Amino acid sequence: KKVIVGTEDELTLAYDLAIYTAPPGRSRPLDRFARNEPPPAGSDEALMLDAMRNARFAVLIVQRPHRLAGLVLTDIFRDEEIWLVDEGLEVSLEEGAAYATRYYTPGPFSMTAGVGVPVHRRFLMDAIEEHAPQLIRKPPDQLIDDPRFAEAIYRTAVREGLMEDVLYLD
Repeated sequence: KKVIVGTEDELTLAYDLAIYTAPPGRSRPLDRFARNEPPPAGSDEALMLDAMRNARFAVLIVQRPHRLAGLVLTDIFRDEEIWLVDEGLEVSLEEGAAYATRYYTPGPFSMTAGVGVPVHRRFLMDAIEEHAPQLIRKPPDQLIDDPRFAEAIYRTAVREGLMEDVLYLD
């Protein structure tokens, strides 16, 4: 009944899974909150809660800077382009960089849920083979939506020490 992590940054990965996923047959904390403490309809709080409840885990490839702010990225599993507004990623990710994160879209732009991992093709395959081999034969659109995929990515990131390369700024 204890969580053991190497750094506080690794704990953010566990928080992400705890907030945005749930075991089969269970509800997510976000859904319970929306049911028990619904914000006023039409409020900013309702908009954000709805966006968070519809968050997506994704592997994103940086295409270019957005003309206003942030980055234009491709969600490679869904073959969709998104406009991500995130100052930290904007200054630290180069074109062509791959990044696994959870994002939500409260308007015309998206924002991260606050946690992410730099990835590459071999890393993704290693994560699935080692931590979620049952996902190997799933089509990409089912694989990306399976919570075990995010967990496999996060486990592999911790094992390989990738979180040491991620710096969270206030």
